[in-house]
Amino acid sequence: MLNKKDVINKLSLDSNNLKDLLNQLTPEQLNQIDLDEDWTVKDVVAHLAAWNKEDIAEIDRILNNQATWQNLYEEKEGEDEFNRREVEKRREYSYEEVFNEWKSSYNKLLNKLENLTDGQWEHKSGNDTWKLGRFKDVPVSVWSLFDYGEMTHEAKHVEALRKFFAK
Repeated sequence: MLNKKDVINKLSLDSNNLKDLLNQLTPEQLNQIDLDEDWTVKDVVAHLAAWNKEDIAEIDRILNNQATWQNLYEEKEGEDEFNRREVEKRREYSYEEVFNEWKSSYNKLLNKLENLTDGQWEHKSGNDTWKLGRFKDVPVSVWSLFDYGEMTHEAKHVEALRKFFAK
């Protein structure tokens, strides 16, 4: 099981790395298309904001023994549909609006995590289990949402953006 404090520290570091990278990009780079899935940097940030909000909602669902991710997002099609829908929803937002939403959603997520008791962090959602991958048949818990392996969600996008703009 992951240590909550370690997760918070890693999320904070990766969030700061993303913020630093975004602050180095020009307006042209922020709107350049041709990233993953034909997204702009703004779309990537919108995607991250949406997932931060979804993290918060799923934590609440887990704590109420109503986890959904194992049914909605473990299959790539479900995740792809969520990404498409959430990025499209923010398409008309300015970069500043998307950035502020991401920053706000991250702060709310961090606050949510910091205020979880150890029991909540370890809470298993009823009989819900993961359906695929290395967590197959493992109970869905709050901590399991944040076990990304080597890199957090934001860190993966930071790495992809760095590689893209290093070309």
